[in-house]
Amino acid sequence: MGAQRLYLGNVPLDYGDDGVVVPYAGLLYDLTPNHTLYTSYAEIFRPQDEQDRNGNLLDPLTGKNTEIGLKSRFLNDQLHTTVTYFFTQQDNRAVTDPDFVPPEDDPTRSAYIEADGVESDGFELEVVGEIMPGWDISANYTQFDATLEDNGGDARVVNTRFPDKLLRLFTTYEWQKWTFGGGINWEGETFTEVTNPATGETEKAKQEAYSLVNLMARYAFDDQLSAQINIDNALDEEYFSQIGFFTQLAHGEPRNISVKVKYTF
Repeated sequence: MGAQRLYLGNVPLDYGDDGVVVPYAGLLYDLTPNHTLYTSYAEIFRPQDEQDRNGNLLDPLTGKNTEIGLKSRFLNDQLHTTVTYFFTQQDNRAVTDPDFVPPEDDPTRSAYIEADGVESDGFELEVVGEIMPGWDISANYTQFDATLEDNGGDARVVNTRFPDKLLRLFTTYEWQKWTFGGGINWEGETFTEVTNPATGETEKAKQEAYSLVNLMARYAFDDQLSAQINIDNALDEEYFSQIGFFTQLAHGEPRNISVKVKYTF
C-alpha cells in the first residue's frame, strides 16, 4: 500500500505507508452444484486523512474482518443470490471529537479522535440477474451496528452520520426496442451532535429515513443509435445528503432530468 497525498489549502501533505502487507484468506465449499458456502478473513490497514484538534493526521486504521456467507444460483444460472454475515474489529477508527469547538476564524473545521475497540457486525443480502426473459433485477440490502465501549463499559453507537441500513433496488425490462427501468435508494436514519455557534450548546442534527426514486427509458433506433431519458429523485424528495461533516448540513440534489443520444461507430 503506497503513500497518498492530501491537500491542506494549496499545501500538499503525504500520508500513508509503503510496503505494508495485509493478510487475507478465503475458503469455498460447494454444498450442491447451485449453492456454495464461503468464509474469509482479512486484516485491515487503511491510512486516514482525518485530523485531530491540533491538525495532526490520525494513525492508520487497523483491525480484522471476518465473513461467512452463502452464494446460490437459480433459474438455470440466470439469477444469483448472496447472503453474508460479517464481523469487524477496528482500532484507530476516526470518530468525531465530541469536545471540539471550531474556532471563530474557521467555523467549518472538524476534529476527530482515534477510537480503539470499535466493533461492527451485520448482514448483507444481494440478488442479481434475470427473473424472466427481458426482466433484470439488482437488489442489495445491508444492515449493521458499529459500537464502542465507553469508560463505563457501556456500548455506544459511533459514526452515526452514516446510515446503518441501506437498500438499493433497480430493475429494467426490455420490450421490443424499448428498455424501461426504475429503482429505489433507501437509507435509514442518520444523526450527529453539532455545536451551535450562536449558543455554544450541543444539538442533534438528524436526517429521517428517506427514499429516492429513479426512472429511465431508452429507445434503440437501430444497433448504433439510441436515445435515453433519466429522471433522478423523481418524487423530488427533500433530504440532507450529509449532516455534521465540517459542522454543516448539505441538501441533496432535487429532481433532475437528463436526456442523451448515443451513437456507436
